[in-house]
Amino acid sequence: MSLETIAKISNKYGVNPEYVLAGGGNTSYKDADFLYIKGSGTSLATIKPEEFVKLGRKALAAIFEKKYPADTDAREAAVLADMMAARVPGEAKRPSVETLLHDAIPSKYVLHLHPAEINGMTCGKNGKAAFDKLFGDKGIWVRPIMPGYVLATEIAGEIKAFAESHGKNPDYILLENHGIFLGGESEEEIDVKFDAFLSALRSVIAKKPDFSEISFDLETAAMLGAAIRGICGGDVFAVFCTDAEIAKFAQSKAEFMKIHTTFSPDHMVYCKDEAAFCAPDADTLSKAIVDYQKRKNGLPKIVGVEGLGYYAIGPSKKEADIAAAVFKDAIKVAVFAENFGGGKP
Repeated sequence: MSLETIAKISNKYGVNPEYVLAGGGNTSYKDADFLYIKGSGTSLATIKPEEFVKLGRKALAAIFEKKYPADTDAREAAVLADMMAARVPGEAKRPSVETLLHDAIPSKYVLHLHPAEINGMTCGKNGKAAFDKLFGDKGIWVRPIMPGYVLATEIAGEIKAFAESHGKNPDYILLENHGIFLGGESEEEIDVKFDAFLSALRSVIAKKPDFSEISFDLETAAMLGAAIRGICGGDVFAVFCTDAEIAKFAQSKAEFMKIHTTFSPDHMVYCKDEAAFCAPDADTLSKAIVDYQKRKNGLPKIVGVEGLGYYAIGPSKKEADIAAAVFKDAIKVAVFAENFGGGKP
């Protein structure tokens, strides 16, 4: 059964932390009448066949033809209402915001991932030039666009134009500062395409992150972790992270600025659009957090400490751990992006 196949594809790629962030990414399966897509808040690693959201493709197609308000908020609200109405009777799960995009891709199975290696290119200053050289005859590159309806309609047009000029559909769709989409008619085709993409990409990657363990000042790290909890009111968790690569970025404010702002939507969601940075003492730490709170109207998710590493902050241990892992992914992206002219937030 095809739903079992897309669940298998989802689980296989979803369990690999190199390909997904915080359970993110999405997948879908379609036939002539229905689209089955990963629901919002569902993990690729664990999703079951019955957990996909079922929508009518006729109703989804009508969304592409309908005239919507020019105002962004009004348009997105209307599109969301129509997309929710496209669910089959009795379907209560919420579909992914990228549902329309999945429907526009002319493949039975669609896989969307955020691998750091690939995002080194999508977030690189020279990423598009590298993509054009490696994959220009195999796919399309999409500049940053509002997610949802606008992105889906833009890519639908890009797919049509590619098919007309190349006599085939694109194998790959790269979203700048976001990730990769690819489709196939079978699990095997998905695997072959993805492996071929990574193989070609890795042929031009010389610089890779070094996450080997290093020694650090345990006493200072513990003291600053306690200080963060005190400064933030005590009702937070602070997870400390360091290693060889993190230490390179934490050696100075100039180096930390390379990862100071966000690269992708996932980084923004889990780590906010900006990190704080300070010297390794409680007074400057307090000033950095208070200044951030005044400017951004909220606590930072990430605080870099000069010569030490970074702290991920969250209201629970789980949320702090997620922020820590996602920020480490941003570091991976920054390093891989050095192969493509340096990072581009």
